[in-house]
Amino acid sequence: MEYELIRTDGSHHGFLTLIKELDRELRSYESDHDDVYITQNIVPESVYVSLILHDDQALACACLRAYEEKDFELKRMYVLPGHRGKGLSRRILADLERWALELGRERIILETGDMLKEAIGLYSSSGFERINNYGHYRDIQESICYAKKLQLESIKMEKDSK
Repeated sequence: MEYELIRTDGSHHGFLTLIKELDRELRSYESDHDDVYITQNIVPESVYVSLILHDDQALACACLRAYEEKDFELKRMYVLPGHRGKGLSRRILADLERWALELGRERIILETGDMLKEAIGLYSSSGFERINNYGHYRDIQESICYAKKLQLESIKMEKDSK
């Protein structure tokens, strides 16, 4: 199967479609902090979106939004259920790391839920390290926060090996 990775913004129809699916899936997990998650998961059109398509259908996505001067926050990582386990999330993550470096950022931070074992595995195996919960997630025990300091050398090596 041929996959096309594109860079776009938060207004792309395929991204918006996947976000609706992600929200539907996340609603199946009950939380006392749904109000925080809902407000933090709203992304403006100005985010940097990496999207994987097949035959013009969006299959996977994630985006970066500005957090602090040298940081981006990773948001809305999602792969349609029928396309999981094919490395699409790793491909998107690598692209977003390159893009963040191109834009002069030094670190990516993120929050995920403790019930999302696949996401935890992805981030841990991709060089992200646990950090103290930040921002609106500071007092939410089921939130797990990660950060990765971006290094140009590792991104170049990965790109050269393709």
